[in-house]
Amino acid sequence: MKNATVLILGFREIVLLGLTTYLNNQRDLCIFSEKYESENKAFELIQSLRPDVLIFELNLEQEKVLSVIERMCTAFANLKIMIYSAYESFFLEDKILLAGADAFLTKDTTMHEIYESILMVSRKFKISNCKKVENNCLSPQEEKVLEFIALGLTNKEISKQLHISERTVSYYVSNILIKLDAQSRVGAALKGVLKGYVKNEIVELILK
Repeated sequence: MKNATVLILGFREIVLLGLTTYLNNQRDLCIFSEKYESENKAFELIQSLRPDVLIFELNLEQEKVLSVIERMCTAFANLKIMIYSAYESFFLEDKILLAGADAFLTKDTTMHEIYESILMVSRKFKISNCKKVENNCLSPQEEKVLEFIALGLTNKEISKQLHISERTVSYYVSNILIKLDAQSRVGAALKGVLKGYVKNEIVELILK
């Protein structure tokens, strides 16, 4: 029985062939692949196939890619979008994930890691570049978000406190859960306290 339907949209035949050949051998995936022709054609395919996960090869101008991702997220709320890129750029990665994509994978990502990433995003995880995830230090902004999580604030409340969008908060929360290897917000808060990410004065407020 197939657990997840995956649509691969790419520009290079070799990329399409490699991904399709490997992923077709995974029993829990149903794979469709097409060469990217236009945004309208891509939307028609998504509308027709209704995939759980879209793997989109990055080969467009940056701003165009961001706008395409945002429109896809708006049109297909349940679609999980994975960007496969030949380029490594943490700056670009952050912008793409903030635009609404669920994963950013580079050419150095192994086929098995791509398969595992598909399973993870289909279960509502966000995946950053694999190399970046290995460094589990929280950024200053992630530390701020974690402190608000520890205080019991919702994503909406955190977005108001930090003057950022809820989507951005969701991105930071996903990164925090991955980096701290936590299964929940409560678990992340506890690990944050133990690792020293949550300031003593915040801990005191929690204990009151």
